[in-house]
Amino acid sequence: MECNIKGLRAIALYRVSTDRQDEAMQKKSCQDFCTENHVKLIEEYTEIDVSGFKVPLKERNELIDILIRAENRDFDLLLIYNNDRLTRRSDEAPHILQVLSNNDIRVFETLTNNEIRTDSHMDKLINFFNSWTAEFESIKTSMRVKSAFAEKNEKGRFLGGLPYGYRLIRTNDMNRKGQYISRLVVDSEEAKVVKIIFDLYMNKNMGTVRIANYLNSNNFYTRKKKYYLNHNMKLSQNEFLWRASTIIRILKNPVYIGLKSYNKTRSTRDKVIRNSQDNYKIQPYNKQLRLISDKDYYHVQDLIEKRKKNKNKLFTAATISDNALCSGLIYCRCGCKLKTGYSYNKYHRKKDNKDIKKKVYYYCCPNHIVNKEKHKEITQKTIYGISKYDSIINEVIANEIKDFSVADFNKMLSTIECTNYNKQYELNSFILLREKLQKLIYKYEMAIDECLLNNDQEKADIFVKNINRNKDKLAKLDIEIQKITDYVDSVKENVKKLKDKCKFEQLTGIYNSCSLNEKKAIISKLVSKITVCDDEIVIDFIY
Repeated sequence: MECNIKGLRAIALYRVSTDRQDEAMQKKSCQDFCTENHVKLIEEYTEIDVSGFKVPLKERNELIDILIRAENRDFDLLLIYNNDRLTRRSDEAPHILQVLSNNDIRVFETLTNNEIRTDSHMDKLINFFNSWTAEFESIKTSMRVKSAFAEKNEKGRFLGGLPYGYRLIRTNDMNRKGQYISRLVVDSEEAKVVKIIFDLYMNKNMGTVRIANYLNSNNFYTRKKKYYLNHNMKLSQNEFLWRASTIIRILKNPVYIGLKSYNKTRSTRDKVIRNSQDNYKIQPYNKQLRLISDKDYYHVQDLIEKRKKNKNKLFTAATISDNALCSGLIYCRCGCKLKTGYSYNKYHRKKDNKDIKKKVYYYCCPNHIVNKEKHKEITQKTIYGISKYDSIINEVIANEIKDFSVADFNKMLSTIECTNYNKQYELNSFILLREKLQKLIYKYEMAIDECLLNNDQEKADIFVKNINRNKDKLAKLDIEIQKITDYVDSVKENVKKLKDKCKFEQLTGIYNSCSLNEKKAIISKLVSKITVCDDEIVIDFIY
């Protein structure tokens, strides 16, 4: 190197973005450069675990400090191991070099002993190309890593993220780097808590906040809190408690039915974006991870969807209330969902000469305020006493469960399924006939081409008539196929709803002894909607 830099003051910048990169190697290279060129190294800056691609300049405190000192002319040279240690962002590299150049700070790569110059347009073009190349290498590396991760996920390998209810064990298998491979296994203690969470949400009609409070008050500790307690570490009263957000993540996690999800986030250059649950990908089914049955898991997902606050939703679910049996399911005849409320009834009791103040709960239609005219056109009633209407509905549900006959139900279901089987057979026959007609039309079309080549117009006209006749048959057949398809689909839906009625067999003798919240959970499985008007109650069962 012919540049005269003897005696100049230098600052060295080392950037280590991964554990595999050697900080000592960068330091030795810069220190050797200073020794060979008689440069005075006045300070060294080290950036640990800083990506030159993902971390922007505004978040790199050491580099910002160097640029500030450059403006104060505190040093003469900036030493870096190679150009990508400065940055891998092609839009930031020219700015950094320009700030240094404007303040007469020279930049050297100690790996090649070359100076990074900015004197001419060609120098600037070369610098931009080098930084663009470094950025492109980062993108390619990221793509390779993503591809490798995707391949391992498709094989069901553990790649991080320890869900609650599981622990890691080390297997005897080793990866290419000689490290032992870990895998997930069920943690029996945490698994009990997961099952409690699902049971409370599904069978006790408890929401995520109430479940979190229940766990906290009954000494079911979070993983982190348990760790602190086991190691006698200091812990504040409200630290590491169960939260509603944690509960909902557990309820939505498919790992509990043996399907571990991945692709939960995606990285851009500047930030990590959380994907919606629809974009999650699933590892192959692993029966050793199962804690919850498919039936219970998907029922919980249905309840979560129904309980979302969405004004345009067409379905409903029982809401959480300690005082109303039908909250969330009961509607006014005007179509508006009834809200729960209460008032105080004050009276003097002569028996013991006491003033009594009693809380009275009721259902109220919001439309009598929001849309008064529409409400009055349909009904004059706006308030329905909870004690009166809940007792009637409770009796109807109890009798429906009591009168359930398994034998009669199975007989009816068998008749429906037999009819559906015959229709399905007819549908399959029509589909086969349709395929034959299509093949016949195709043969006629090929024959027409041959007739035209042989100038046999008369025969071609006959084939055209046959094609038109078969196309008419095909159109009529399509109408019949659509009718039968619609019928079969509707029967399948009805059979599904009827099979839901089998739950009655399990509930016989249990319903009357359940708590209010347990009854609400049962009703939400059996009833889609309850409509009240004056002295009329209409219960729409799901079957």
